[in-house]
Amino acid sequence: MKALLLLAIFSLFLFSCSEQKAESPEGPEEVKAENSNSIPDGAKEYEVGCGLCVFDSDVPDACESYLKIDGKVMPVTGEVLDAHEVGLCEYKGTAYLEGEVKDGKFVSKFMKIKEFDKSKNYQE
Repeated sequence: MKALLLLAIFSLFLFSCSEQKAESPEGPEEVKAENSNSIPDGAKEYEVGCGLCVFDSDVPDACESYLKIDGKVMPVTGEVLDAHEVGLCEYKGTAYLEGEVKDGKFVSKFMKIKEFDKSKNYQE
C-alpha cells in the first residue's frame, strides 16, 4: 500500500513539473505583441514608450504606457499593454493603436506593438 501511495505521489510530482513555459528567444514583449488579434482597420501607428523611462514625463509614478501625437506625450488608458512587461521601459517602440484622445489621455480600444527601436536602451 505504501509503495502504491509513493508511486502516485511521485507520478503527480513528475507530471506537474514537466509542463514548463517555453521562453521565446525574442523576449516576452515580442510574444505578447504577436499574440494580439489582427489589426483593426481604424488603427494607426504611434511612437510609444514608458512615460517615466522613455519620455521623461513628470506625471507617472511608475512605468506606464505613453504615446506621442504631434509632438505631445500623453498616457494611454483603456486596452493597453503593460509598459514594463512588454519592454517599453527599455526601448521606444512603434505600435498600432485604435482609440481617441479624451481629457489629455489616449483612450485605447486596441494596442499592438509593431517594432522596437533598439538603438538606445533607456535602462542603461
